[in-house]
Amino acid sequence: MRKQLHLLLFVFLASITSMQAQTYPTTEWSDLADTSWFDADLDEFSITTPEALAGLAELVNEGNTFEGKTITIDEAIDLDGNLWTPIGDAIAIPFSGTVEGNENTISNLWIDLPSQSVAGLFGQVTGGTLSDITIDTSNIVAADTAGTLVGNISTGSSIDNCHAKNVDVSSIGENTGGLVGGLLTDSSIANSSSSGDVVGVNQIGGLAGTV
Repeated sequence: MRKQLHLLLFVFLASITSMQAQTYPTTEWSDLADTSWFDADLDEFSITTPEALAGLAELVNEGNTFEGKTITIDEAIDLDGNLWTPIGDAIAIPFSGTVEGNENTISNLWIDLPSQSVAGLFGQVTGGTLSDITIDTSNIVAADTAGTLVGNISTGSSIDNCHAKNVDVSSIGENTGGLVGGLLTDSSIANSSSSGDVVGVNQIGGLAGTV
């Protein structure tokens, strides 16, 4: 058992060293967030820029769940150059709306949160729907419950036709997956995939860590 633990620790440290050698950005998309597109009286919104997507994260993380509202991603979005703050960055701060990706690609996701849980493009999704989204290239370090698309998706949520490729996801804990960290409570994934590297301590999977 001790040899196994030592091997796991070695693999994790080697992975973290390799990832950090990629030189994570030090600036934050949250500092560039654009919320000018949001109107509380509307139920449908279009997002076309990384700044607007960062604005969605800011609004959700301030307590707006977007329940009953639909976000459409109408252009490819490149997140390279800045660190990403998850949309719904805590279990108690979920995204609960609908996102239709229109098969657009979100690329170059950088997340460096070694002491935080629920890490991904979305952190916590509760009662939400995500469809037709592709993420190309993710570099994620988290404490636990991490996935490229969603850290933790729960309670009647669904993912359909969503894909993550060239993923590199590492945690020092559990619930770590290429696409989703945790898939819980009457939630589902359909027609979806992930490919790349996933490292954690337990409850780890290529598609989802915990189901």
